[in-house]
Amino acid sequence: MEYWSTPLPVAHDSPLSLARPCGAAEAAARPIKNPLHEAHARMTSEKTANPLQITQTRRRFLGRAAFGVGLGLTLGPALLPRIARAATPSKRKFIFVFAQGGWDPTRVFATEFANPRVDMEAAADLGTAGGLRYVRHPNRPSVDAFMDAWHDRTVIFNGVMVGSIAHEICTMRAMTGATSGLAPDWPAILANHDRGAFALPHLVLGGPSFPGEQGVAVARPGTAGRRGALASGQALVDGFATQDARGVRDLQYLTDLAGGAGLAEQAAVAVDVLRNGISRCLTLSAGSAFSWDTHARNDAGQSPLWEDLYGGLGQLVHMLASAPGELEPTLLDETTVVVLSEMGRAPGRNGLDGKDHWPYTSIMMVGAGLTGDRVVGGFDAAYHGERVDPASGDVAASAPVLSAQAIGATLLALADVDPAGFVTGAEPIRGVIA
Repeated sequence: MEYWSTPLPVAHDSPLSLARPCGAAEAAARPIKNPLHEAHARMTSEKTANPLQITQTRRRFLGRAAFGVGLGLTLGPALLPRIARAATPSKRKFIFVFAQGGWDPTRVFATEFANPRVDMEAAADLGTAGGLRYVRHPNRPSVDAFMDAWHDRTVIFNGVMVGSIAHEICTMRAMTGATSGLAPDWPAILANHDRGAFALPHLVLGGPSFPGEQGVAVARPGTAGRRGALASGQALVDGFATQDARGVRDLQYLTDLAGGAGLAEQAAVAVDVLRNGISRCLTLSAGSAFSWDTHARNDAGQSPLWEDLYGGLGQLVHMLASAPGELEPTLLDETTVVVLSEMGRAPGRNGLDGKDHWPYTSIMMVGAGLTGDRVVGGFDAAYHGERVDPASGDVAASAPVLSAQAIGATLLALADVDPAGFVTGAEPIRGVIA
């Protein structure tokens, strides 16, 4: 059995360009024998008697190295072992980026310029990149840069129904397809499959998490106030339950798992975590808690959030495309990025120049397993979601509603997980699966 790891080929002394990397050859991996394979084998085979118990032991840490792109992050050497295996959908990795509060799709995704019911933004116009149509605005150049660079790897789903206008219910439905609070979310389900291959199958750097019965696969970093405890070997992550702490110690790997509050900082940690085989899924947050909930001054609040979101996404996707994959040329060829918010905003402004909650929204996916260069679904004259044929992904009046459950089923299908075990009343949108 071979174990190997490789450095991330990103310049350490210059800002990260949002332009596409030159080619896959620059990201090719060179196998390196890893002396820690026995520690990894022990970690993946020895489970604690109680999977919720954390063994507290002192950890040995190695020196840190700068990660580049001027993000101020620190990373240890790439010593985590990675098991060579076939590049199949069942091994696909996922990064979820969650914008909490309810974004306004008409600021990027929903090109409703001809709909008199929808209040579009002043100075906005129609943007195109390949097969994508999006909303362009002079205050959001990062959106244009992202669409120009990555349109062929991107699918936009418009008119996704979440069926409520309450934050908690919409968040549960968007992430789990249910409203009980007991169902595991999509990343927890995905991470639980093949979880023995990862130290932290689902790592939550930010945003919501509903582990349900898959809690053994989910971990969240400790808060800043607990980093002293981390250094002294008293704790690794809150709720860490996937393997015993000794196994993580023996991997002799150190990274600031909390990363930072900004999406770009979280993205840098996420890419390094995937590159070193620590996790299969990560959840990140875009913006502070409920910063997208713009009941007043919608445009002033939403526009900078969209610009920051796409600035961070541009860095995330560029880093994925610059990092070598396990068997595919790059991590982007093995990773699907899912960008979502729990709800949309109403088509018209209220008396405070804001927009209230709306039960239809948009979701974007980028990366592996997708046909790309495509907008699926849409909004009708009432600004309700159009129906979508699951087989083709085309709008069809007799087709099912494009629901959060259908999005979840699509994600499971992308990972070769049978959606029938977790989703009822919805089919995957197989028309977008490559």
